[in-house]
Amino acid sequence: MKNNAAEIKVEAFDILKQNQAFTHSTGIYYYDYINSNVLKPYAMISFVYTIR
Repeated sequence: MKNNAAEIKVEAFDILKQNQAFTHSTGIYYYDYINSNVLKPYAMISFVYTIR
């Protein structure tokens, strides 16, 4: 499209079917490790058009 104003994005999540997510956080006085279950595998398609 004109001036690269449009964008199509395809994303896939958890394609290895592990259903796991983890987060590490550290601070001055703490250390966090969070392990949690997530959604089953899925895909998303998005379209963005910028008007200038």
